[in-house]
Amino acid sequence: SRKSFGRRCKKDGTFDGDLECRRTTCENPPEVEFATRSGVTVDHGASVTYHCMVGYSIDGTVAGQKKFDLSCGDHGFTEPKSCTPVKCSEPALWLSGDGTAGANWTTDSQAKLSDVRHLEPLHFHCLDGFSLDGTANPAQLIGSGICDAVGVFPVMGQCVSINDCVVGGHTCGPHGSCVDAHMDYSCSCASGFQVEVVSGEKVCGNIDDCGPNACGNGHCVDKVNGYTCDCDAGYELTMQGNDSVCVAKECGSFTVEHGSVEPAKMLFDDVGVVTCLPG
Repeated sequence: SRKSFGRRCKKDGTFDGDLECRRTTCENPPEVEFATRSGVTVDHGASVTYHCMVGYSIDGTVAGQKKFDLSCGDHGFTEPKSCTPVKCSEPALWLSGDGTAGANWTTDSQAKLSDVRHLEPLHFHCLDGFSLDGTANPAQLIGSGICDAVGVFPVMGQCVSINDCVVGGHTCGPHGSCVDAHMDYSCSCASGFQVEVVSGEKVCGNIDDCGPNACGNGHCVDKVNGYTCDCDAGYELTMQGNDSVCVAKECGSFTVEHGSVEPAKMLFDDVGVVTCLPG
């Protein structure tokens, strides 16, 4: 545009032309991605204000500046700034069932965790033995999250331990209860029972209280928290301290006229010796 001009004085004493100095204008301010602006045409020295959209700032931080001006100068608008998606806080605790950052989950790129931006999805998968609902459903092993405009991830779920008792249908039998463990289980058995493996399954079986020498002359019959004895013929059950024992039945004694008997008392299968008196 022209910034100087001349006017000629005519013979009738007037000037030719009808020019005047007008304020220059800037038209069509540039579009800035992720920003809105005010006005389309401004005068020289004035400015157009740009506002970053929600979730964006000039430096990419949540607290960063979110608006800037473009001034109209001699050569048009000044160079615009840019609006950058805000940086998100690390999504550590909302994924870990035990509250330990990153303990139960991982991403394809751990380095990416330090530079996740607003509206940028973060894909994650639970570690072995964990899922979002405690089941082995494949759909519950993976997930994704998008942080909001203030850089915070929503609470979408937590990677919790898969319950092996439920998933595997383990019960430990009628005399115990299943206790879940990481990718395993154990059995809490009732008194008198212990864990044993039957056909590859942990169950609570009765503890065999019959030792190798139990009962003696008889057959040991195991019970819960104890045992009893099925004694052989000629033997009877008695207690010796805390032990059940089969002992020979007592036959008592007998007498022989004109003789003596040894021993005085006899047990089953003993032989009494009779000695006749002299004469």
